[in-house]
Amino acid sequence: MQSEPHFDPVVAFGLKALAMAIKGKTRQLQRGDGHQLRAARVELVPDDEAARDAVDHFLVQAELDQPGAGAGLMDFLTGWRSGAIRATAHVTEAALLDQVPDQFDWQMRKDCGHE
Repeated sequence: MQSEPHFDPVVAFGLKALAMAIKGKTRQLQRGDGHQLRAARVELVPDDEAARDAVDHFLVQAELDQPGAGAGLMDFLTGWRSGAIRATAHVTEAALLDQVPDQFDWQMRKDCGHE
């Protein structure tokens, strides 16, 4: 049984924020990156106050110190919503386990000694 891919907005936002944090740490942030991160936060986790505060802090700090802002955002992501991300990992694992057969074909073949 193959299930549809599961889209989790928390994970999607986390990946976007992680990409921005890395860009900040490596001084690669460009004009418009902050707007993209804020838009992703509004679209994907609109009611998450901690994410809103972290993004706002990142954007202000990035104007002064990109590496520091990136490190701060990465620190935030380390503990943020870890339960939700673990739950997504469990859903993914369960979907993969659903695809594993109970028995392999050779285990049911009569020429292998099974009846």
